Amino acid sequence: MFILSKKLKQFKMKKLLLFSFFSLCLAFTSMAQTKFGAGATYYSDFGVQGRANLDLSDGIGLIPSFNYYFTEIGTSFSIDANATYDITVVGDDLPIYGFGGLGYYSFSFGGESSSEIGLNLGAGTEVGGNIYIEIGWKKFFCDFCGDDIGFAAGYYF
Repeated sequence: MFILSKKLKQFKMKKLLLFSFFSLCLAFTSMAQTKFGAGATYYSDFGVQGRANLDLSDGIGLIPSFNYYFTEIGTSFSIDANATYDITVVGDDLPIYGFGGLGYYSFSFGGESSSEIGLNLGAGTEVGGNIYIEIGWKKFFCDFCGDDIGFAAGYYF
């Protein structure tokens, strides 16, 4: 009975987080220029990513993303919300931006699961306005968690 109750609680939490993520995306869509994208990501494991890029004002933006990782054991996903700031433009049209924000990471294996909150920091660029490339650092807030350096790359539609 305890395991069923725990699973139901985890399922409700996942639904709440996904609902919050998509509500945030829809709320900002009405007041910002928005691009939606998909791509690949690598932080300890390879994964796929869906994201939105919301330009809030001149040089400031928000990038919420959902990442699903292909682990050898178990299931893993993360939900990130990163604020961006345009640092400079290299050449004629290669913008460089920094980002920082929070992430929620979940891992499940053999009926057990773990969820952690983490800090995201990094930098990225957009090539031609549609291709994004980022390098980032994630630090998780738990006793036995470490940090991770990874990348993301993809295409905005």
